[in-house]
Amino acid sequence: MKINISVDCTPAEAREMMGLPDVKALQEEWLKSIEEKMKSEVDKFSPEAVLESWTQGASSNMDMFAGMMNAFSGGAGKGK
Repeated sequence: MKINISVDCTPAEAREMMGLPDVKALQEEWLKSIEEKMKSEVDKFSPEAVLESWTQGASSNMDMFAGMMNAFSGGAGKGK
């Protein structure tokens, strides 16, 4: 035996039928706070700021890489 039940209702009606809370007001409040934060920090995402954050440690990274390569090449010939 096969029984099919089809319920035609809106998402709000389904939430109410299942006893779930309506979180629309909470969601709208949260989205407003996220939007305000994004607007206040939009200057940090300018192309100049992003490029600066990417290149801040570039020289120290290159120095560290050169030191590692020197250590690897200097240590390889000492064993023979």
